[in-house]
Amino acid sequence: MSTAVVIDVRDLRKSYGATRALDGLSFTVEAGEVFGIFIGLGLRFFRWEQR
Repeated sequence: MSTAVVIDVRDLRKSYGATRALDGLSFTVEAGEVFGIFIGLGLRFFRWEQR
């Protein structure tokens, strides 16, 4: 049985003027997974549950 992909990010880029903060970030998150993303000095948590 396959798990549903709820987030699919490909080649994400972010710049602040001439400073590139992200360059080619890719990831997928499946239903029920827990993941975190470090942003600067903070940590952001996200959780999705299959319903």
